[in-house]
Order: sequence, then C-alpha cells, then structure tokens
Amino acid sequence: MAARVEISALLCLGLLLGCIPKDVILVADGNRLTVAARDQEIELRMRLFHLANPDSGQFQADQRRKVLLDSAETHFIESVVLLRIATERGLTTTKEEIEEHIRGFSSFFAKLPESDQSLCRAIAQREVLCNKAKQSLESEIDTKISAEELDQALARLKNYADMVTMTNSLIYAHATNVWRKICGGMDFASAARQYSEAEDCSSCEWGAFPLTAFLSEPHLLHVVETLNIGGYSPPVEGDNGLMIVRLRGIDFNTTPQRYDLERIFFKLPEKAPEMSVKEVADCLVTEKKRLGLAEKLGKLCKAVHITRKQSYSKNQTRRTR
Repeated sequence: MAARVEISALLCLGLLLGCIPKDVILVADGNRLTVAARDQEIELRMRLFHLANPDSGQFQADQRRKVLLDSAETHFIESVVLLRIATERGLTTTKEEIEEHIRGFSSFFAKLPESDQSLCRAIAQREVLCNKAKQSLESEIDTKISAEELDQALARLKNYADMVTMTNSLIYAHATNVWRKICGGMDFASAARQYSEAEDCSSCEWGAFPLTAFLSEPHLLHVVETLNIGGYSPPVEGDNGLMIVRLRGIDFNTTPQRYDLERIFFKLPEKAPEMSVKEVADCLVTEKKRLGLAEKLGKLCKAVHITRKQSYSKNQTRRTR
C-alpha cells in the first residue's frame, strides 16, 4: 500500500512539474494513454486486418498501421469524454451487447488466442459504451427540418442529376470519337495508352472471362458475343463505367468457354440516387445528427485537460514520417 501511494504521489508531482513517465504518451483528465496499451491494441487490430485481408501487401499493411497510429491519441481523448458521459448518465453494457459488437468487430474472433480475445472484449465494451454515449448526445440535437431546407435539398439533388446527365453525354461523345479514330485505323493499344482511364492505363489488357462473369451485365455479354475475334465494340456501359471492348480470342478448352478481352475504359460520374421527398428529409436529419454530434464532441474534447510528453511526441512524429 505504501509503495502504491508513493508511486501515485510521484505521478502527481510529475504532472504538476509538466513531465510524465516515459511510457505515458499523454494524460487526459487524469486518464493515461501508455505506449504499451496503444501498441497492444494496434497490434491486435493489425492481426485482425491480416486475417481479414490475407492477400494484402506490405504497402496496404503499412498504410493501415499508419492510420491506426496517427489516430490513436484522438480516439483516446474522445473515448475519455464519451466514457465520462456514459458514467455520468448511468449507461451500462450487457454481455449480449458486447458479444454482438465483437461479431461485428471481427469474424475471426475465435481464431485469436485467449489474451487477444480478452483484449477484444475490453475494446468491445469500451466501444459499446462510447456508442451509447453518442446516442445520448444525439438525442439532444435539434433535427427539425424546415420547408426551406427541404426545398433546397431537393433542388440540389435535381441539379446534381442534371449535371451527371450532361457530363455523361460529354463522356459518351468523347468515347465515340475515340472509337471512330480506331475505326479509322488507330492502333487499339495506342488508343488505350492515350485515352483509357483504367487503373493500368498503359495497357488495354482486361482479362479472360467466362459467361458467368457477365450475369450482372447481360447487355455487355450480348455485345461480346456479337464480336468477331479482333473486332471491337462501340462504347458500351458496364457496371463501373463506359468502355470500348475488343475480343482478342476465345478459349474453347475451358468449361464454360472464356472470352479474352481488351478494353479502353472511361470513367462515368456516380449517378444521382432516385429519392423520395421522405428519403431526402431522412438524409437531412441524419446529416444534422452527424454535424451536431461532431460539434458537441469537438467542444467536449477541447475542454479536456491534456498533459503531453512533448519529447516523445516529437520523436514519434519523426519516426513515422
């Protein structure tokens, strides 16, 4: 007991003097974020990331880790605020709520060792409480939608739909012009290098596809089936854009047969959703909740008293650049 009191006294003295223990990144309203706790949670989330994305490369993993590292302090401070609200308002969690949250958190929970499962449950309990605190704050936000706000939103939706229609017309005209150039003798691969907006615009190669690959695009299958080998289509719309398709060959040795295709791809803007007046009003309410909650949390987080180990933060910033 005496040793524990002595440690607490040293910590308080350190905070008063503006310094904190080496392992502590920051102290927010008396709650400490340590390097060990932060790294332990990040490592768990990275293990879950690799289980969920076994084919991801080192670049994707590094990007994911960087996001987790960069947001750790912000999430900690927000959690401090939300957990305090949960305590003040008597919010609690049940075992069923925690287990349900874990199922949404990761489908690979059962593959984790017991120590990781315990940490998952602790994270789930914290997140359930934070979500309940957010819902409590949201209930205080004024979400009334005036007739003027609704009319403005409906007008913006119509304007967006008109803009998409006009943009699509211009892209179709551009793609048709490219198709005419190919019909006039321009090399298909050269046209792809010059005009294609596919991820790899340096190549017109697309892939070898069976009939089943076109189940969601029967009109595209009809176009492919009408092509002779070496022939190409006028611009045709697919699930994710507009394209000029060339049939390079057909593999009859597979069941079903496969079509070896090349393409020149043109991006189309996302279509404006078809929404009823009620759906538009519901979207406005959701947005008011989102903005209102962000404003409330922003003010609460700014009011948190934070003591930060500046030297550690600077070194960590340099290391992660």
